[in-house]
Amino acid sequence: MTSDARRTVTFDSVPFIAAPEDLFAVATAMEHEATVRYRQLAARMSERDEPQLAALFRRLEAMESEHEAGIDAWAARETITPAEHLTFRWDLPEGISPAALADVGGVEALTPWKALDLAVHNEERAFAFYVQIAARTDHARVRTYAERMAAEELEHVALLRLERRRAWRQEHAGAPAEPLPETLADLEAWLASRMPLHEPPRDGDRRPWLVAEIRRQEDDYDTLMRVIDRAEDETVVRAAQGAAAAVLRRLALLRDADAADRSA
Repeated sequence: MTSDARRTVTFDSVPFIAAPEDLFAVATAMEHEATVRYRQLAARMSERDEPQLAALFRRLEAMESEHEAGIDAWAARETITPAEHLTFRWDLPEGISPAALADVGGVEALTPWKALDLAVHNEERAFAFYVQIAARTDHARVRTYAERMAAEELEHVALLRLERRRAWRQEHAGAPAEPLPETLADLEAWLASRMPLHEPPRDGDRRPWLVAEIRRQEDDYDTLMRVIDRAEDETVVRAAQGAAAAVLRRLALLRDADAADRSA
């Protein structure tokens, strides 16, 4: 394919991944799109006089650019030629319009929390995409590559979620704080109380269940991050970090399922 004939795909329309060539075609396009979007977000935050967030997005832009180059080099080392050249497009969650990311206009609409929410949403979908490829493929090399790509996306999700939580706190300053588990026993008891997951409905619309479960997992993640921030016992910190990573994985899959349902 020539560059003029590139196919545009989204998380909901990616081609079937049958071989490493297919996976690397999608991965390269996803990294390029992330680079472009983080550059836009850095510009929007600079216009809002949010220098710390602008710096964060510039850092992420550089990371994604390095990943894109790294994927190209990785493919060359493995003698993999991407199946085709694709153009990828991020999702825009509810409440964020294309104008909010444009070079002109939309500055007031794109608050720091919304900018971070956009980034979290798409990084989570990328993570879920790679996790699902790794789980479903019968191709050993595809599985290995997808697992490595998923691990890189998870690092971005964790970083962005932390920043998004800080942005939310700033926008909701003064809200009363809930008591947190302080000891390992307290944390284990709290985790046990949160473990039973409601089953999705077997028949009918599962969207209400997905929305409620996403909200529940979001609350759990926020609680665990506050525990990590405040705990003085290192065993509590490590346990909370492990639990938070598990919640991130569940959230990514839930959000991916919700987005797929909305686009169906």
